[in-house]
Amino acid sequence: MIFLVGPHGAGKTTVAEMLRRKGYLTLDLGPMLREAFEAANSGRIFAEWIADGEQRTGKHFTDEVLAGKVCQHLAAVNTWAIQGVAVIGNRSMQGVQYLRERLQREATGNPGVIVFIDAPTEILRARYAQREGKMISENEFSRLLAIDGEIGITSLESGADYYIKNDSSVTALVLKVESMLVFFAV
Repeated sequence: MIFLVGPHGAGKTTVAEMLRRKGYLTLDLGPMLREAFEAANSGRIFAEWIADGEQRTGKHFTDEVLAGKVCQHLAAVNTWAIQGVAVIGNRSMQGVQYLRERLQREATGNPGVIVFIDAPTEILRARYAQREGKMISENEFSRLLAIDGEIGITSLESGADYYIKNDSSVTALVLKVESMLVFFAV
């Protein structure tokens, strides 16, 4: 299992797509959490749903919801038919560690690897603006990165098993991903 982490615009989705083409099951935690929120049909806004869940069950509410969703996806696929699993969407080491432990215990038998993908801030901002289809000022993007920092993205960088600097072409990124796969033999 490969956990693809990093700031907005780093290329996590691009790497996940590369892995999908190589036969990996790719799981994006953001849409999974939104799906769980919509299924709860709680009548609350997203932040209230999370706060209520954490009050009822503890600080691992979203981690538990996501672990359950990932386990459901893994149970629904023939693991012999896939090369591996790539998970994107974590913003904190706490969340990754929770998923690693639960999935190792209940689904995969191994803890997987954390791959941190990064790029210079100006490249991140340009990619983010392109993806969102709107311009974002340096100040707005700095605030977005600061929120990620508060959530814990810096702990992911320091705790990652592998680091990819995605600061040039897609071709260069492909080579870096290939190198990572060889390094971990995954």
